[in-house]
Amino acid sequence: LSRQMGDTSYPIPYYERALRLLPYHAYTRAQYGEYLGSIGKREAGIRELREALLQEPNLLVAKAWLDTLVRENAPLPPPVTPLNVRP
Repeated sequence: LSRQMGDTSYPIPYYERALRLLPYHAYTRAQYGEYLGSIGKREAGIRELREALLQEPNLLVAKAWLDTLVRENAPLPPPVTPLNVRP
């Protein structure tokens, strides 16, 4: 929703608060990493995904998201905004 509204920073403080409260919740950290990568913050996303995998090495979704960010050397697509959403 925040991507559609053009405010990609909106969920970041919520992810960060969740991780302060539950620092070892690997799935939340992986979700945060995926989100960061999806809004163009590739290095931060990779860092969070790697941390999630240190916490839970068998978290397959984190492995997939990390592989996507690392494997794709091309720039990530721009965040979805009201200007580039199909009606």
